[in-house]
Parts: sequence; C-alpha cells; structure tokens
Amino acid sequence: MKISDKIGLAFLIVAVTLTTITMFSFYINARNILQKAIFAHLETTAKSRSNHIRHFLKTHKKAIEQLANSVVIGHKPIKIGSQELTITVSLGVTNYKHQNNIDELMKECDDLMYKAKDKGRNRLRSNIRSLPRKCIT
Repeated sequence: MKISDKIGLAFLIVAVTLTTITMFSFYINARNILQKAIFAHLETTAKSRSNHIRHFLKTHKKAIEQLANSVVIGHKPIKIGSQELTITVSLGVTNYKHQNNIDELMKECDDLMYKAKDKGRNRLRSNIRSLPRKCIT
C-alpha cells in the first residue's frame, strides 16, 4: 500500500469519526432543546388548567355551600308505600392531579367518603383547599 493511500485512508477515518461525534453532539443538543420545550408547554398547560379549576370552584362556591348545608337531604323522609325512607348523602371530593390515574383518583374519593361517613350522616370530606371550610365536615 502506497503512502498516499495510507494518508487518504487516515483522513477518511478521521472525517468519519469527526462526523459521527458532531452528529451525536447535535442529536443530544436537539433532544435537550425539545425536552425543555415540551416541559415548558406542559407546565403552561398545567397552570392554565389549575386556573380553570380554581375559577370553577370560585364560581360554584355558593352551590357547594348549599349542597353541604342542604336541608332537603336527610331531613324529609320519602314515602314508599307504607314505609318512610330517609336519604342521607356522604361525599368524598377531590381533584384530579396529573400524577394520578383513575384508580388512584377513585380510591382517594372513596377514602374521603368513608371519612365523611365516620363523622356522621350528610357529610362532605375534601382535600381541596379552596373549598369553603364550612362545607367540609
């Protein structure tokens, strides 16, 4: 093999190596930029949804208070034939967090409902901080 062939082969190996390193470097950089952009978008979306939920709870605060203090449920028996039935409601209320799946969400509501039942009839238990305190028993 001639010296010129050896030098040409060495340049080819160096060029392929440098190209591979450069492409890998660009790939890592592009991946990091994309990841940061996705996280920023998810954060913005989560904040927006949080604001929507907060607004929803504020606008429905009166209805939640009325439900919690309802005199209709549990105080007026319903007649069915010759029997009277009294209906009581115990509720567990929570909000969906991005890390929860539906099973965790239902278990959390269920646990809160049983805590409400432990306190008596016609109770509401919640872990939502923005609910009025007099609604939560």
